[in-house]
Amino acid sequence: MSKKDFDLKGWTDSAKRVFWPVCAVTANQILKFTKRLFPSKDSIEREGLRLLIVGRHRAHTAQAAAPRHLKLGISIAAALAVTLCVLTVTLTGSQVMSVTVNGQMIGYVNNEAEYTNLMQSAKAKISKANGNTELVIKENKIALAPTFVPGDEKKVAEKAVSEDELVNTLISQNAVETNVYTLNVEGKEVGKFGSLAEATDTLNSVKEEVSGDQGNQSDNNGAFQEDIAIQSQTEALGQTDNLSDPQTVKDTLLAGGAQSEPLVHYETTSTETTTEPINFNTTEQKDPDMAWGDRETVQAGVPGERTVTRDVTRVNGEITAQKEISSEVTTKPVDEIVKVGTKLSQLGDTGDGKLGKPLVSWTFSRGVSAAHTGDDLCAPEGSPIYAAEAGTVIFAGQFGGYGNIVKIDHGNGLQTWYGHCESFTCAAGDTVTRGQQIATVGDTGHATCFHLHFEVRVNGAVVEPMDYLE
Repeated sequence: MSKKDFDLKGWTDSAKRVFWPVCAVTANQILKFTKRLFPSKDSIEREGLRLLIVGRHRAHTAQAAAPRHLKLGISIAAALAVTLCVLTVTLTGSQVMSVTVNGQMIGYVNNEAEYTNLMQSAKAKISKANGNTELVIKENKIALAPTFVPGDEKKVAEKAVSEDELVNTLISQNAVETNVYTLNVEGKEVGKFGSLAEATDTLNSVKEEVSGDQGNQSDNNGAFQEDIAIQSQTEALGQTDNLSDPQTVKDTLLAGGAQSEPLVHYETTSTETTTEPINFNTTEQKDPDMAWGDRETVQAGVPGERTVTRDVTRVNGEITAQKEISSEVTTKPVDEIVKVGTKLSQLGDTGDGKLGKPLVSWTFSRGVSAAHTGDDLCAPEGSPIYAAEAGTVIFAGQFGGYGNIVKIDHGNGLQTWYGHCESFTCAAGDTVTRGQQIATVGDTGHATCFHLHFEVRVNGAVVEPMDYLE
């Protein structure tokens, strides 16, 4: 569109003087309303409307025209004036957003930001009234649409949406639900929580308790052996009374409720380095000049120390497997050396500390070894067996591979045993003297010939009998 499109040939100067000012005023008013209604298009509209004014300066130089043109100009000016009045009434108003819930328009907000803040505030208020649970707004029940409200701005203010009104409408129109989270073990629900954080924290607290303090460790990782899942679901508002207590759920997971076995087993693997003691050995040195049973420490033992690295597997904090990777001795142990007296000076009439002979004569067959606990002394069947020293008979009878055996306690930890006997001449509880007959030679029990199995024990330990015989 060009300026030539607005040439008014044949118009009188007086007609042009009326027409162009009216057009200018009307165009300016329309421009104002256009800018208010269509701000994104104002560059296009503004340019088009301004073109209406370009011919106004020509009113002073217009040529004479027929009087009917004057009437036409006045008619056009009057029509524009009426149009201006109509636009003034119809286009004065506010551009806002209408809020509709479940088809019910409840009011206006100025913009989307105001709506967002209002909705967040309403959700917080509803959540607090329902145990601070998470809420889900049914978006399909809510509509937010641009709306032009004609007339005074007071109309918008009167229909502005308030927080309480939005809260009440959301609840009454069933446009809000509660979001809950269930904790499931092997597909079975064990707890229900009002938030994801609460469900996750409960599960993490179980991990922390069963993991415990694992000392100096690295590469620690763990996982539940069971299939555990946290799932979300929606429920009707006001159902928060069936939510679980986190501590109760934790106790159930760890103790299994009425069961003794926990519902969950958390397995961890770690590489751990520890410092451990190394026990010292004790070496005994026999001293024939020291009284039997006496002990004297010649050198005190000192434990050593080593650093050990292991792969350790735990289930619910208890070690179920470990594998040693490396070990380094940092301090060697020092052995203990003890001198042990072997002189039996209290025995016998001679005072030489020796035991009496259990047989008058014998042929030596077999001595003490790792597989044999005494000396085998061969003698004819029925030969008398004598007590090697005075004491109390503590056993006389059948005893495993020994066959018939007599056991005599001489006190101070010293005992003598007489195995493979054919018959007894004493009984348990008898007090015997040195050299008194107690049995006869036989081949009972595990024996391949007639012989006496003669055994000497000191504090329960087997010793070489020949070291104690006179």
